[in-house]
Amino acid sequence: MVKGAACLYTQEYFQAVKAHLNKGGLVTQWVPLYESDAEVVKSEIATFFEVFPNGTLWTNSDNGGGYDVLLMGGNDPITIDAAALQARLDKSPLLAGILKDVQLNTADDILRTYGGRAADLQAWTASGQINHDANLRLQYLAGLANTNTLATQIQSEILGYRRFPADLLKVSPEERQVLETAWFGKH
Repeated sequence: MVKGAACLYTQEYFQAVKAHLNKGGLVTQWVPLYESDAEVVKSEIATFFEVFPNGTLWTNSDNGGGYDVLLMGGNDPITIDAAALQARLDKSPLLAGILKDVQLNTADDILRTYGGRAADLQAWTASGQINHDANLRLQYLAGLANTNTLATQIQSEILGYRRFPADLLKVSPEERQVLETAWFGKH
């Protein structure tokens, strides 16, 4: 977490965001793994998932190591159709160009970044203290961890809980095999 940003990771903040989402709307929250520690990250993720119990987590790596994650949630369960996502990329050269800059050229590339969801990560986040506006302890914890280089370790811990989300991702059997191979090394 960046110094001074603790108020963006509180239950009250996420509740305010949720209350302002349009039907079908989604919110995303950036969570840095670098210059952090597991206690801080667990707290941030647990707080988000407390408000968005159907939320998901998406990873971002730096040369194969952990870097940061993106949380995504809404008022309703999320479903992602790989074919519809690819069609959207194909119809929007601007979007495709932006994503190409970060090596996300296809729907499969995007789906490979899936890191889990609230139900998968419940055991990992169980010790994460829920953040509140009245207790910005996260601000101090994050400051204490700002010299840590634990991002890859934290990401590995998170990914250890990932399961294939058959009800979340609408993919062909071939795409499922590609994703499972990428995530779990299965053939």
